[in-house]
Amino acid sequence: MVRAPRSVRLPLACLGSAVLVAACGSGAASGPSPSGPSPTATSSPAASATPTATPSPTPAPSSGGVQFMGTVAITGSVSDTGTFDDTLDGEDAVGHPYASCTDWASDLINGQPDTGVVFSLPSPQAIPGPQGPTPPAGTIEQVQLLLDGTWPGPGVYGNGSGQSAAGLTEHASIIVEGSSGPDNFIDPATWEVDVASDGSGLIIFSGAQGTSGTVGTASGSVDWTCS
Repeated sequence: MVRAPRSVRLPLACLGSAVLVAACGSGAASGPSPSGPSPTATSSPAASATPTATPSPTPAPSSGGVQFMGTVAITGSVSDTGTFDDTLDGEDAVGHPYASCTDWASDLINGQPDTGVVFSLPSPQAIPGPQGPTPPAGTIEQVQLLLDGTWPGPGVYGNGSGQSAAGLTEHASIIVEGSSGPDNFIDPATWEVDVASDGSGLIIFSGAQGTSGTVGTASGSVDWTCS
């Protein structure tokens, strides 16, 4: 479920006005006209032009902030696919937006590594709030992978054969809305994360265990781009 600028064009009209000045003569009693030249009328001074207000500059848009758009697929005791966009993981540990996709991929805050905190990866964010309606059955509400430790930057990490977790501890929350409530899975047996320097990436996991009354396991993948 992909969520989406609206341009507004405001024309400016100029109104011009013209001022017409007329001279009127007064009537005289009958009789001869007085001798001598007629007095010359003194012209009125020209009105000064009204100054034009300088328009206020349009404020520049705020910088920073990234967004992820991706696809997700789940198989196992539940099965579904979907698309998503996620701005929540476009924020650093203190809630500020990353300046760029490159900064997110390296987990940089003001150019410095964001050490010793959880690095969260993009995920659908469709968990209903306390007053929100329950999503339809089959909705993938979350496939959130959290990596506890210091994120080393772009690369491939995991716990599979020949892979290195780079000192990261994985925590996962996989939630799919079922026919009688959400199915919850945690702790995949295997996981792999591939993050590129441009912020795009891929997660592959298998054997996530059902919990909270959910029976079976789940496997799946999440891939995304960053903009």
